[in-house]
Amino acid sequence: MATLRYPETLDGSGTDYIKFTFYEYAAALQGGAQNTYASYNSSTTGLTASKIAATAGAAEGIAITMPNDIGSNFTGDWGSFNMTGLGRAAMGSVAGAIKTGTDIAKGKTGISSLLSGFGSTLTSTAGAAAGGLVEDSLRAISDGINQVPGLGGNFSANTILGLTSGYILNPNTELLYGGTQLRKHGYRFKLIAQSQNEARTIFNIVNLFKQVTAPKGQDQEFLKLKNRNFIGIPDVCQVSFHLAGNSSIDHPYLPKYKVSAITSVAADYITEGQYMTFTNGEPIGVNLTIELTELKLVFSNEIGSGNDQYR
Repeated sequence: MATLRYPETLDGSGTDYIKFTFYEYAAALQGGAQNTYASYNSSTTGLTASKIAATAGAAEGIAITMPNDIGSNFTGDWGSFNMTGLGRAAMGSVAGAIKTGTDIAKGKTGISSLLSGFGSTLTSTAGAAAGGLVEDSLRAISDGINQVPGLGGNFSANTILGLTSGYILNPNTELLYGGTQLRKHGYRFKLIAQSQNEARTIFNIVNLFKQVTAPKGQDQEFLKLKNRNFIGIPDVCQVSFHLAGNSSIDHPYLPKYKVSAITSVAADYITEGQYMTFTNGEPIGVNLTIELTELKLVFSNEIGSGNDQYR
């Protein structure tokens, strides 16, 4: 087993570092439907080590001194949603049905109870929907007025109400949660070689990142067929931060990510505004930028300080 290291003197005992470990991609649904929480994460556990990394002499990954940009970002998709009075009344009926069906289902009656709950509650919506019908009628009237030549075409239901009664429609605005996003993370490294040998190591590090980001196109076999109709999905990467002298566990205070896909690798061979190489042509410095996205969502119960939790 081997690790590509920058700088070459990095041994993990004198400084904190970041590590990239590469694995073969596992199809998310190769074991069938994901009906449980455990099965959702199953395609990112027990992965097979990357053959590309092993061939490059980095079966244990790449270790580099800490980058200058380390952060963690969680994002929730919240947005406002407006309902008409009729729509709000209808949602009230649906909520009642779900509540009724859920309460019955708790008694193990089954999902049919949820469906039957709709029928009994929809019949009680007429009074609640009356205001909504007036609102929808006003919207229809405003649409008709806007078709009359010479009226400007800018009458809304609120315009009509405001001009004639001093009221406007209640927008019934609610803030709704629409989901979350897969976390993105990225790192920038300035790799400056102190020797020709270290320049070669930097080349190997950059080259490996490029290899595992590209699709696999040679001798990819699927359904016992080997032809250009199929390409292999690129390898995936586990990023981890480590304290000096403690490589067996993740850094307890820095971000911890799930297995991620490398979405971008950029190498700039101009450092300090100049093109500089050793006598054999190897660049003295490379600016390397890596962008990644987690393969799975992180849930609240997975966040914490333990070595098996995320942050």
